[in-house]
Amino acid sequence: MPPIFLLAVKVAFLVILYLFVARAVRAVTLDVFGPRAERRRARPARAPTRPVPRAGGPGRPPRRLPRELVVTDEGGRRTVPLKESLTVGRAATCDIAIRDTYVSNVHARIYQRDGAWWLEDLGSTNGTYMNRSRVQQPTAIGPGDEVKLGKATLELRR
Repeated sequence: MPPIFLLAVKVAFLVILYLFVARAVRAVTLDVFGPRAERRRARPARAPTRPVPRAGGPGRPPRRLPRELVVTDEGGRRTVPLKESLTVGRAATCDIAIRDTYVSNVHARIYQRDGAWWLEDLGSTNGTYMNRSRVQQPTAIGPGDEVKLGKATLELRR
């Protein structure tokens, strides 16, 4: 084989190797430190994917909002009372700490707005799934919806 061809193969291999290492370092950095706050604020606000549930109509009793969150993970099953905003992740600073290597340090947020509960992925590495669909933007969540973060499952209850 001509030496120029071997040199081109070596250079191509090194470029691919460096790209792989750079992606691996980026993934580890995002997992350890989480997404930067500037990037999260810079994203444009998107419209919700589901309509906001309204409290009762004519002749209907008003809906009761969920009051607790059931967390099922490796540590078992536990119930957490809902407050205005909850962060979920692996970090000790999160309101709900989940010990799972597939969960980012600050993975997702559950918050109340306009009389409904919303789920937002905070730039996690492995994603947040609600009812087997990946959450790309803030999504309304209600009782019975199954939220998956790594191996953990979350569910709102009344």
